Amino acid sequence: MTFEELPTVTRNGNPNQRPTQPSSAWSCVLLTTAMVSAFPVFAVFGYWRSGYSGIVASAVAGGVCGIAALMSLLLMCLLRGSPYLLHAFLLGMLFRMGLPLAVGVALSRSGSPLADAGIFGMMVVYYLLGLFVETLLSVRLVASSARRIAKIS
Repeated sequence: MTFEELPTVTRNGNPNQRPTQPSSAWSCVLLTTAMVSAFPVFAVFGYWRSGYSGIVASAVAGGVCGIAALMSLLLMCLLRGSPYLLHAFLLGMLFRMGLPLAVGVALSRSGSPLADAGIFGMMVVYYLLGLFVETLLSVRLVASSARRIAKIS
C-alpha cells in the first residue's frame, strides 16, 4: 500500500476539498486533557495513602510529566516534515524521560513528604500515560506529513 492509497481526511466529506492536516495546537490540547483528566484518580489515591501531601505529590508528578510530554510533542510538531524528524524524536525522548526521571530521583532521595507520599510511583504511571497519548499524537502528525510529502514528490 502506498501513501496515495491511504484515505485522506476532508472537511464535510467533500473529496474536492484539500485534506486537513492535524493541528499542532489541537494535539497539545488533547495531550493536556488526557493528563489533567487522570489527576482526580491520582489525587484520590494520594489522599488515601498520605493525606494532603499525597494530593500535592500527584499534582507535582502530573505537572512534571505533562510538561515533559508537551515539550516532546512540540518538538515533533515543529520539525514534522523536515529531514530532522529523527533528531526531534530523540531529543523529545530526552525531555520525556530525562525531566521526570531527574525530578523523581531528586525528590525521592530528598526524604521530603512528597517522597513518603509515593511521588516516584505516581511519576512512573503518569509517564506511561503521557508516553501512550503523546506517541499516538506524534504518529498521527508524522503520518500526515509523510502523506503530504509523498503527494508532492
